[in-house]
Amino acid sequence: MERKRIFIAVNLSNQIKENIKQKILAMCFRILPPNDKCPIKWVDIENTHITLKFLGYLESDKLITVEEILKEEMAGIKPFSMDLKTFGFFPEIGTPRVLWVGVEKGHKVLENLARSLEQNFSKRGFRKETHSNFTSHITLGRVKKHLNKDEKDGLLKIKDDLKHKSIGKFKVLSIDIMESKLSPKGPKYSIVESLQLKP
Repeated sequence: MERKRIFIAVNLSNQIKENIKQKILAMCFRILPPNDKCPIKWVDIENTHITLKFLGYLESDKLITVEEILKEEMAGIKPFSMDLKTFGFFPEIGTPRVLWVGVEKGHKVLENLARSLEQNFSKRGFRKETHSNFTSHITLGRVKKHLNKDEKDGLLKIKDDLKHKSIGKFKVLSIDIMESKLSPKGPKYSIVESLQLKP
């Protein structure tokens, strides 16, 4: 039986992707241009999203259960607004490993939903996450090699410059079941099922 690499996510509007590109990535690329020598593997802007739950490889018949669980957890959640603010790193101290954009307004809805999904999926026999508590964020890049002092200082300056500045606002109208297909050129994401939030 065919197996698919599945995760649950909030996809971003085209305007938000453009805002991230213009307001954050343009500055980052001046310091760390996306080429073969760059120590950061930048995420393709079209692939940016907020992951709520990664499920891994599933057989096709399991997707029915995934949809059932997601519908259960979405019940009572109305369309909501999100405000993206803050450019930051994981971890905050020491050498960064992940560069991200944070969610200010709307983060509680995402965090509550992610927590409920984790509990429900775990009870139904799906894989349990091993990392710490969910944090609402959009991954922009992953550090693959050592960053020198100038590169670190440059990223810290961008972080400071963007402190408390809105990257953009948009309304979340759906939660999507996504498939990730891996390739040497990077992952390709596609929507398996888009479930609408009810007003």
